Amino acid sequence: MDRVNKCSVCDKVFTEKSNLTRHMKIHAPKENQCDVCGKSFTTKPQLNNHIKLHQYPSIPLYRQGEARLQCTDAARAVTEAPRKVVDPTWLDPVKAEAAAKTLGGEMWKGQLVLTWGKYAGQSFRWLLENDVGWVVWLLAEYCKKGEKAELLQWQKERMLEYARQFPSVTCHLEKRLGKQTSQKADSELHQDLSCATDAELLAVAESYLDTSEVAVSTKLTTWGELTPAVCQDTRPETSCPAPTSASDSGIILEGWQKYWENPPAASQALGIALPNIKWLKSNETFGLFERASKYKNAKGEIVERKLLKDRMEFHPPPPPVSVKGGVPNMLAFFTTPAFFWRPVGVMQAMIRCPNANCPAPLGEYLQKKGFGSYARQVCGVQYNYTLLTEKLICPHCQKTRQAQGDAEDEDEDGHMQYT
Repeated sequence: MDRVNKCSVCDKVFTEKSNLTRHMKIHAPKENQCDVCGKSFTTKPQLNNHIKLHQYPSIPLYRQGEARLQCTDAARAVTEAPRKVVDPTWLDPVKAEAAAKTLGGEMWKGQLVLTWGKYAGQSFRWLLENDVGWVVWLLAEYCKKGEKAELLQWQKERMLEYARQFPSVTCHLEKRLGKQTSQKADSELHQDLSCATDAELLAVAESYLDTSEVAVSTKLTTWGELTPAVCQDTRPETSCPAPTSASDSGIILEGWQKYWENPPAASQALGIALPNIKWLKSNETFGLFERASKYKNAKGEIVERKLLKDRMEFHPPPPPVSVKGGVPNMLAFFTTPAFFWRPVGVMQAMIRCPNANCPAPLGEYLQKKGFGSYARQVCGVQYNYTLLTEKLICPHCQKTRQAQGDAEDEDEDGHMQYT
C-alpha cells in the first residue's frame, strides 16, 4: 500500500516525501526578516534572494530605454532640508569600499555615499532613483574637466563606473559628451575669424581644378594608396604623426600590447589601423584607458599609469567639423570602432574549460591571463572594426600538462590559454 504524504495543516497531498518536507516550510514561522522593508521569509535563501532586489536601483523612465532627467519630490526635499552630517567612514576610500561591499554585495558601488554637494549623505543608488539629470551633468563635467581632489576623483570615478551599468543612464551621458564636443568645435569656429567656411573651401577647390594645368584624375583612391601618401607628406600642418609607444610620454599603459600596433609579418594580423592608435591610447573620453593615476612600483618609484576601462565597446571621437589654422590630419576621418572582448574581465562570465578531459571540479572556471597579443580587423555589416581579446587560462589543465611535460598549446609562461 502506497504511503500517503499529506500536509497536516492544509491537507495537500504529495507523491514524494521530499516534496512534503519542502511544502511544510511554507507553514513554518517566518523568522528571517528584511532590514530594509521589514518583509519576513521562512528560509535564509529566500531572504538573500529578496535582498538582491534592494541592491538594484529603480530608475524612473521617461520612455523605453531612457531615464527621466527631472528630479523627484524626494530630491527636492533633500535640497531644502538642513545639510546632513556624513559618516566619517565614507571619507576614507578604503573603509568606504569595505562598508559598501558589506551592504551591497555585487552592486556595492550603489551603496557608496556622496560626501559633498547638495545631495551629501545620499547613496549613489538613491541618486539614480531621484535625480538622474544631476548625475549626468556631474559625470559629464568630470569626463570633460577631470578632478584634482583625490577623494572627489575616487568618488566620481566609482559613480561613473556604477552609472555605466545602466543603459538608460549611459545614453544621456553619451549624448551630453557628444553635444559638448560639437558645441566646443562650433564655438571655436565662430571665434576664429581666420577659419574658412565649407562653401569657401569648396569654391577655392573648384577654382584650382578649373585653372590647373595638370590633368585631374577622377579614379577612386583606395585606403592602401591613401595611407602612404599621407604618411610621406612632409608639410608641418598635414604630416602624419608617428604613433607614440606606451612609454614615450612617461605614462605606463597597463594592458597595451606592442604587437597591437606593430604586428610581425608571420602573425597574419593587420593590427590596429593607424588612424585608431592615437585615440585608443590617449583619448580619455572615447579611448581604452582611464585617466592617469600615480602609484608606487616595486622599486619604490612614483610613476604614472593608465588602467583599462571596464568596457568592451569603443567608438572613435567625432571627426573635425571646422578648420582652425592648418588643415586637419586626413587620418582623423578614417577612424573606426573597436570591440574589446573581455567576457571574464568585464562581464564576470563563468566559463568552463573547453577541454573534455579537464580535471577541474564543479564550480571552477577559466581565469584571466593578460590579453591577446594581436589586434585583428573584422569586416562588419555596417563598418569595419578592430577586435581585441583577453586571454584565459585553465590552472587545472596547466598543472596536468606540466606534470606530463607537454608544452603544446601553451604560452610562454606554460599556461593553457584560450582567447
